[in-house]
Amino acid sequence: MFCNTKVVQKTTDKNSKKMTESYKEFSFERGWSKLPKSKTALVRNRIMEVFGFKVKSSFYSRLHGEVEPKISEVKEIERIFSEYGITDIWGGSD
Repeated sequence: MFCNTKVVQKTTDKNSKKMTESYKEFSFERGWSKLPKSKTALVRNRIMEVFGFKVKSSFYSRLHGEVEPKISEVKEIERIFSEYGITDIWGGSD
């Protein structure tokens, strides 16, 4: 089941707080929130294509930091965002 970081943040369990911190560390929500709304579908589709994702849930798991990205994924995500002048992408959107 999809786990949204905002839901995890509402819990008071000590382990859940650690999970939230990990999610924020691997999330690229900060960069995503800086994209013009008109470009989000394009960027999402490019990332999905580059990594061979067939379903949007794979993309959103990475967007929200639920999956620790590989080095190759980090480099590619940073390259895609840099095309839009966005270099500070890692972390939650706060």
